[in-house]
Amino acid sequence: MVGNKQITKMKILVVFSRNLYFIEGAPSNRFRSIFEGLGKRNYAVHIIITGGYYNWTEYFFHKKYKYPKNIFIYYTGFPYQMRILKKIKYQSLQSQLIINKQKKIQSENIFDFGWITFGLGYNTYLESISLFKNSGAKMIQEVSEHPILFMSKTEFNRYLELILPQIDFIFVMTNNLLEFYKKHIDKNTNLCHIPMTVDLDRFSKSKSINKEDIYVISYVGLMNNGKDGVDILIKAFTLVSKKYKNVKLQLIGPYKPQADYFEQLNYIKNNDLEDKIQYLGEKSRDEIPQLLIDSDCLVLARPNSKQAQFGFPTKLGEYLATSNPVIVTSVGEIPFYLKNNVNAFVAKPNDINDFADKILNVFRNKSNAIIVGEKGYQVANKFFNTEIQSNAIDKVLKENSPK
Repeated sequence: MVGNKQITKMKILVVFSRNLYFIEGAPSNRFRSIFEGLGKRNYAVHIIITGGYYNWTEYFFHKKYKYPKNIFIYYTGFPYQMRILKKIKYQSLQSQLIINKQKKIQSENIFDFGWITFGLGYNTYLESISLFKNSGAKMIQEVSEHPILFMSKTEFNRYLELILPQIDFIFVMTNNLLEFYKKHIDKNTNLCHIPMTVDLDRFSKSKSINKEDIYVISYVGLMNNGKDGVDILIKAFTLVSKKYKNVKLQLIGPYKPQADYFEQLNYIKNNDLEDKIQYLGEKSRDEIPQLLIDSDCLVLARPNSKQAQFGFPTKLGEYLATSNPVIVTSVGEIPFYLKNNVNAFVAKPNDINDFADKILNVFRNKSNAIIVGEKGYQVANKFFNTEIQSNAIDKVLKENSPK
C-alpha cells in the first residue's frame, strides 16, 4: 500500500523462442534489460520458451537458476522434444504444444499484455494472438531489425497483412524502422522509438592491473564479415601492427560463421599475425564486461548494409558504457549519436585505411582518447540507459492500459 492506494501489478505474457537467461547474445541482452526494467516497475513478466529445452544442461540450469524479481519462465517441452519435432517437421504438433502451454498459463493468470517475438510460423502467431485478444490483452512487439532480413518474401507479406494489423504496441530500436512501420500501421497502433538499451551497472567495474606493456584492442560478437566487418577489422589491424609492435587484437565470441572464421584464420596465417591476434571464443555474459573494461580501445568495423541501415549494434552501447575509446564506422544511425573525435572515433564504412587511421589516433594521443571515451559514456547514459528506456515503455503502456 502507498497511502490509501494499492499498487496494481501489470502482467505481460511473452512468447519467446529461447531462454534469454541461458543463451548469450545481443537479443538476450536487449530483452533482459527491457524485461528486468519492467520488473523493477512492478510488472510481472511471464515468458513462454517455445523452443523447449535445448539440452539437459539447460534443463538443470532452469531448475536451479534464480530469476530476477517478477520474471517467470515456462517451457513448452522436455529436453530435446521441441528440437526433434522441428527436425522431423511435425510443425502442427509443435504448434499445438505451444498453444496448449499458452492456454494453461492464461487460465491461471489474467494478462494485460501479450508480447510476441519473431520465429514462429504465422498460423501459430495467429492462434496465439487470438488467445490474447479473446482475453482482452493488448499485443506488443519489439523490433530491432528490418523483418525482411529473417523472413521469406511470402512470410513478410503475411506478416504485414495478417499479424501486424493486430499489434497494439510496436517498440522499434531505430528511426529508420520507425519510418518503415509508419507506412504499414493504422492510426490505433502505438508506435514508439526505444533505442538500444544497456545496463550501465554491468560495466561499472574497475580496470584490472595490466602488468604487460601491450595495447589491447577488442571486438565482441560473431566472427561475421558481412554483418560486422571482422575481415575489415583484421586487415586494418595489420596496418596498425606495422607501426605499433606492442599491440594485440582480441576477438571475443563464437567462431561463427565458420566460413568467415576460416577465411580470417587463413589471412592471419599468411600475414604472420598469429602472435598478435587472439580468438578468445565465446564468453559468458558475466565475463564480457571485464574483458571490455580491461581493453585500451573497442572496435566495430561494421560495413554498410540493409541490416546496418535499420538496426543498431547492441555491442556499441556496451562499448560506450566502459568509458573506453570506441572506433566504429559511420553506418545507419550511429552518426546521429556519435561524432568523430568528440565521443568516438568514427571511420568511413568499408575503408580499411581509414579504420586503421582511427585506431592509430587513439594511440597517438592517449589523453585525448580518454576524454573521447568519457564523452562516449555520456552518450550511453543519456540515450541507452536501460532505466530511461524502461521508464519510457512503462509510460506508454500505462497511458494505454486495457484496465
